[in-house]
Amino acid sequence: MEFWLQTIADWERKNQAKQIIGLSTTKDVQDAILRNPNMHQ
Repeated sequence: MEFWLQTIADWERKNQAKQIIGLSTTKDVQDAILRNPNMHQ
């Protein structure tokens, strides 16, 4: 999951465009992402 989030963030920076992406994951992974401020800027 971190790979996809980082890939999306890199693409957004490169293209200077924000995207809305839907990824499905388990609750524990979702909670970890939401706790990490670097993953949802």
